[in-house]
Amino acid sequence: MFDGIPSVIQGPIYAGTGMIYEWTATQYGTARYHSHIGLQAWQGLFGGIIINGRAAQNYDEDLGVLSLNDWDNKTMRELYDYVQHYGPVKMDTGILNGTNV
Repeated sequence: MFDGIPSVIQGPIYAGTGMIYEWTATQYGTARYHSHIGLQAWQGLFGGIIINGRAAQNYDEDLGVLSLNDWDNKTMRELYDYVQHYGPVKMDTGILNGTNV
């Protein structure tokens, strides 16, 4: 696994490009991936991952991953400046799969 530190473990991933992570799953289940950089996470760099086992349940309807997060209508610059002066931000609203709730 990569830890995402540019030029330490791997080369930087430049804007407009990507990187494919490949690994062998040894356990099944549902997990969440996310950035460890606050500003990226605040912009929505996270998601769900489902690894089905051999005996996955047969449900009537697969609802997929439900992702809950908070959201703020300020720009990243405004959020960054706030955190530098006042500490953690209280976000404006909650979102469910990217939709305001």
